[in-house]
Amino acid sequence: MAIMSMLAAAVELSFTELRDALGMTDGNLTTHIHTLRKAGYVAVAKSVQDNRSHTTCSQTAAGRRAFSEYVAFLEVIVKQARWLENKTQPNELLTQPLPYKAGITLLRAEHLGMCFGVRDAITMVRKEVAARPLTVLGELVHNATVLDDLGQRGVQFENELDRVTTSAAMITAHGASDKARARARAAGLRVADATCPLVHFAHEQVRKLATSGFHVVVIGRKGHVEVRGLTEDLDECDVVLNETDIDALKARPHFGVAAQTTQPISRVRELVDYLQARFPKSEVRFVDTVCQPTKQRQGAAEEMAFQSDVVLVVGGANSNNTAELVRTCGKYCESVYHVQGPDDVCAEWIPENGTLGITAGTSTPDETIDAVESRVREMTKFQ
Repeated sequence: MAIMSMLAAAVELSFTELRDALGMTDGNLTTHIHTLRKAGYVAVAKSVQDNRSHTTCSQTAAGRRAFSEYVAFLEVIVKQARWLENKTQPNELLTQPLPYKAGITLLRAEHLGMCFGVRDAITMVRKEVAARPLTVLGELVHNATVLDDLGQRGVQFENELDRVTTSAAMITAHGASDKARARARAAGLRVADATCPLVHFAHEQVRKLATSGFHVVVIGRKGHVEVRGLTEDLDECDVVLNETDIDALKARPHFGVAAQTTQPISRVRELVDYLQARFPKSEVRFVDTVCQPTKQRQGAAEEMAFQSDVVLVVGGANSNNTAELVRTCGKYCESVYHVQGPDDVCAEWIPENGTLGITAGTSTPDETIDAVESRVREMTKFQ
């Protein structure tokens, strides 16, 4: 594992560099390299430099995958050990036995629900529409409850510029490209911007990668409004979401990688490693653009799901970060349900005994989370 760890941190290393760094003899290192090469994990290249034999070693794509899986497995063991310790000493602020069924405990994730970017966007829209008629260009956030409330306040929503009837328009929290903003202004609209500051940061990093000569690769969902905003101003780029997408890329001397802000950071790092393994001779520069609220909610969801028998994930049906929370919870709990509100909760999901965990996406209002919990309590009370 020491050899694989060294090779994971470099495109390739010479035999002598490996030997000296690891403090191994030539014979011992040769034996291990031979074993790893036979397994398909390490590639060996020989050449002649200055009339002397020169041997270099590098991880193969299979080797990088195997090493990443091994590291991920160790991380899970460490996480589970920490979570098991927490499980014996639960956080009383987050854990509550249901008064009507002593066998069931409700557990909320430590971090869940609406993030500051969404709250700020909602505040901005309410202020704007109170002053003048307003159209939001798309869905401000991916949550039906929020959109219904804004609609009742007079906010209009349109995806097509030629259908906008107000003089003022607003960019959503997911952001937009400079080209999209220019089209809105060219249509004669007064444009306000509710883009989350962390999405602005992602735009800046993508722009810097492109101007520095990197071919931009965005890890995210093709067609998602945030991803369109991140990529539309680029002359050329690729959007990937899995290893198959990366396999379809053509080789470039320099790859610059950023991510949709709501992607799980663990998955993003796996794909960055896979990209480097797929193109070992290319420079791969990764800029972490996954937002902190997403990281917090993903981590808290993992811990909560590990301790739960059933998990409810509250959020909009087309919310990417909510969908990612569902996937994350599904790794640690067999019974995970995505609900938009209290009416979606089914009585048969609630166990007779055990723990029911609740988490929520970054566009989910506190009152919706509370309503889902109240619904669970009502169902339990009358069983």
